[in-house]
Amino acid sequence: MTRLIAALLLILAATANAGRDQDEARDLAAKGVILPLSAILEKARQIHDGRVLEVELEHEREHGGYVYELEILDAHGMVWELEFNAVSGELIERGKE
Repeated sequence: MTRLIAALLLILAATANAGRDQDEARDLAAKGVILPLSAILEKARQIHDGRVLEVELEHEREHGGYVYELEILDAHGMVWELEFNAVSGELIERGKE
């Protein structure tokens, strides 16, 4: 029972964080600080067509600001991770998961 409660708490915490990340991304895009996710998804589709499994907005000092991280499942069952500069839309990194 204790494990079940712990698992539920982890799921609830992850869901709450995802909601905050989504709100932050929406606010930053509305203010013109970063590109909207729709623009990044269009760029990603030009590189790898497929189903988007996950999207994260990270703040990274290494790349000088915000980075969109996407995981895409292609038609061959391969999962690709794409990282885009959230301000310029430039592809930073591409690799297989």
